[in-house]
Amino acid sequence: MIKPRLVIGCRLVYKWFLLVYKVSYGIGIVGYFVIMCTLFGLNILLMIKPQTSMDFGLLMLFYGLYLGVVGRDFAEVCADKMASQIGVGHWRFFSHYFLTFRELCYLSFGST
Repeated sequence: MIKPRLVIGCRLVYKWFLLVYKVSYGIGIVGYFVIMCTLFGLNILLMIKPQTSMDFGLLMLFYGLYLGVVGRDFAEVCADKMASQIGVGHWRFFSHYFLTFRELCYLSFGST
């Protein structure tokens, strides 16, 4: 018997990490856009120094990358914890059968 708490938890965890992914992706895109605007000279129209706008763009780009990697790793830890609670065990160590987080939720609960 699957605990209803795990079904709700699976959906909430998936939604949360999807939001973290979208936010980190957006931060990276903003950083790239600022860098490209600086290279094309649009910062002069806004009266911003090239050093300042390039620093801001690189900072946003790398924060987006960092948050994306940390979010992915944390999602993997949560998926392992939830998999062990429903009895799947350490499924990621079997090289012939990899499951994504969405597939694990679908196999466990019938829907994502």
